[in-house]
Amino acid sequence: MLEINEARYLLEEAKVKRSIYVETHLGAEDDALRQDIIRKFISAARNKDRVGEYRTFLMSYFQFTRDTLLMQQHNIPDADHTLFLYHFGPVFFAKVCTHFMRVGRTGYVHRHLRRNQMVRELPFEYVKYVLKDWWDENVYTQLPRAERNSFATYERLLEGIRSEWQEHQLRLLVRIKRDQTLLRALNIHDVRTLGHFVETEISYLYHVKILRFLGQDFFYLPIQLNKMASKS
Repeated sequence: MLEINEARYLLEEAKVKRSIYVETHLGAEDDALRQDIIRKFISAARNKDRVGEYRTFLMSYFQFTRDTLLMQQHNIPDADHTLFLYHFGPVFFAKVCTHFMRVGRTGYVHRHLRRNQMVRELPFEYVKYVLKDWWDENVYTQLPRAERNSFATYERLLEGIRSEWQEHQLRLLVRIKRDQTLLRALNIHDVRTLGHFVETEISYLYHVKILRFLGQDFFYLPIQLNKMASKS
């Protein structure tokens, strides 16, 4: 469930309305960004529909995030993509989307703070509010109720994700045993360090996926730990 703080949303919507520049690029270079900012500052920025502009950008960016996420799901059939997205959920989808925005330095709004000062911020609550509409139209209503409520269907999806993780788990645990820092992280249950290790060895998106479906203790699942002990 994607919870929206109504007061926070209204505050951020007001900030978007007052913004004089909205970053809607997809990873432009620094020089191009500076030129784009200058052009928009010179234009009648305050008279533009910043809310409409930002909402249009977000709808496109959610689609970009969806496509990027699904491209990484090599073990999930195309027919199950909507099922996967539904169970991945809007909370983790928002996490991935805003991560992409921060890395790509896009989706931020610029507004005057004081006379000669500007502030640049990512209106997270507003992003979630628009995502809720996109999610209802593109994910929730696209999956039949029988599939949404089917435990057997969810378990089939989950079993595939478990099996995929088991293909990586033993290899990564062997690597951990050879690194004192990682071995200590495993022993003291430092899931943050272990998560960063997974992101480095596989990918950020894969780490988020197993967090969502297997929980933060994915390295401590007993089957692969037992297999590792038998190989030692």
